[in-house]
Amino acid sequence: MSRAAAPVRPDDRTGSPGPDREWLWVLFSSLRLQTRLMRGSPFAVLLGIVQPVVLLAVTVGANDQLTAEATTRFTVGVVMMAFWGATIWTAGGILQFEVHAGTLRANVTSTRSPQVILLGKCLGASLYTLPMIVVTTIVTVGLLGAPLRAERPGLLLIGLLLVAVSGTGLGMLLSCLFLLTRHGNHWSSALMYPIYILGGFMI
Repeated sequence: MSRAAAPVRPDDRTGSPGPDREWLWVLFSSLRLQTRLMRGSPFAVLLGIVQPVVLLAVTVGANDQLTAEATTRFTVGVVMMAFWGATIWTAGGILQFEVHAGTLRANVTSTRSPQVILLGKCLGASLYTLPMIVVTTIVTVGLLGAPLRAERPGLLLIGLLLVAVSGTGLGMLLSCLFLLTRHGNHWSSALMYPIYILGGFMI
């Protein structure tokens, strides 16, 4: 007598991930959704391309007597400053966008973890803007003919990955804070000035 076949779980029939991998699926889906939302956005182009070009023109392009060490220092500073602005205006405004789109309640009350959803979206914003800023910076410095020196490119790559991780965490924090006030855009603008002052762009 043949044994009865084991019942097939609904997840197995639909191809959905099991409970142990569900959070990875939610994280990746949220990341992919955020990158699709930012694709072709003029705001992303402004933050990821226009902003670093302007900052490099003010710092590196205005002084043709910079050494390779000074140019590298200014370039890294521009990347950090541009990524700070991109984090504030993109990842920091994710939950505000959810409110305006009417999807925040569904994300919070769904069976999926809202923390994982927000993490995936903030990570998607960081991974979308940071490579754009880095590529734009490299191309702009090359067009300006400024010398660069990277003695330890491996450490530089690790540093960029850590910047992406820290930017993701900061984006989650700012996104939650901006949700508590109706003046999130004003706070975003105000948070830019301390970095500009510390970077020497404002006196």
